[in-house]
Amino acid sequence: MNKQRRKDLLAVLKAVAQASEDLDQITSEEQEAYDNLPDGIQAGAKGEALQENIDLLEQAVGELSDIDSTLGELT
Repeated sequence: MNKQRRKDLLAVLKAVAQASEDLDQITSEEQEAYDNLPDGIQAGAKGEALQENIDLLEQAVGELSDIDSTLGELT
């Protein structure tokens, strides 16, 4: 890999890390919103939707971690 492509790859790795941090923050905020709901609402449609969002956000963070690991092997 030449110098320019390596520089570009490092920029992508930095962007992936930032995206992961941002999604992790959003996940924490969504979890806090869920935790602050009364039990009855947590068990209802709104609570289920929030929980689904949390699960999907956690999945996305995991996938970004996989991408980071894979790209990291190139550096």
